[in-house]
Amino acid sequence: MEDLSFKKKLSVSFFAMLLAASSVQAARKPPPWVQFTGKGYQFCDALLKELKRFDYSQVAHPGNEYTCANALVIPHFKQLKEPPWQKLNPEQYRPLLRRIFTEGFYPQIERDFYQPDALRTRAPLTREQEEQIERKIDDFIANSRYLWVWRMPFPAWLEESARNQNMPATPLIFIRMAQLTDKNYADFIASRCKGIPLSPLKISSGGLYLVNESLDGPDPRVMTFIPPVRRGRNQLTYLSNRLKKMVRFNNKIYLYRGIPHFTSDWGISFISSGKREWLNENYCQIR
Repeated sequence: MEDLSFKKKLSVSFFAMLLAASSVQAARKPPPWVQFTGKGYQFCDALLKELKRFDYSQVAHPGNEYTCANALVIPHFKQLKEPPWQKLNPEQYRPLLRRIFTEGFYPQIERDFYQPDALRTRAPLTREQEEQIERKIDDFIANSRYLWVWRMPFPAWLEESARNQNMPATPLIFIRMAQLTDKNYADFIASRCKGIPLSPLKISSGGLYLVNESLDGPDPRVMTFIPPVRRGRNQLTYLSNRLKKMVRFNNKIYLYRGIPHFTSDWGISFISSGKREWLNENYCQIR
């Protein structure tokens, strides 16, 4: 009886293992890539078709499909083009780099490149922190990292908002940080994206910023608030909110038939710069 009981337990355990294995396989089933928004929009339809060209069944973990799509499939999509970035000499833009690197020395909740200095609540940097920032700038320059600039025509649908706030509708100036893709990152992507016959681009993009005409700080149009304005957190105006969303979470910019499209917050999402309301037919979200 004990032997029979043992065999019964063994059978139950083996069955449980089979169920667990089948659950893992089910969890790793490739995504169907469904358009939640943007169906019928040429860009979104073309992107969906491109995503479905690849086999994601061999990716390392469930959810890596999105990593692989963003790191490999989308950058190699031939219908998308990079903006015509112009390379800058980082040594000539130390004030801008100082502003960018300063944010890393404040608590996460208070980091904001676009927060006006007059409204900051945090304590001034110590001398030691300032020296660390200078070393970061030196390392950035010494390691041949890139600082790129691109000027985009001001969106027509935001011109009225700019006039209402006495703000100029001059081109938006984007700064992109970038560096050569290192072997560790390339190996990491390869380990996560098995079965996808693509490699990361030779240059990896980093932070994206909207800057002023002098290229030494934030674009003031991203820094206007609804009164009353006080130290600490404030509510952005409609204009500033729209502009800030373009560079939120280090978004990437791609041109589709000459129209700038910005990656959005989560998953595979793009927002066109050409429409007044972003949650419309020009908002593409695929999961």
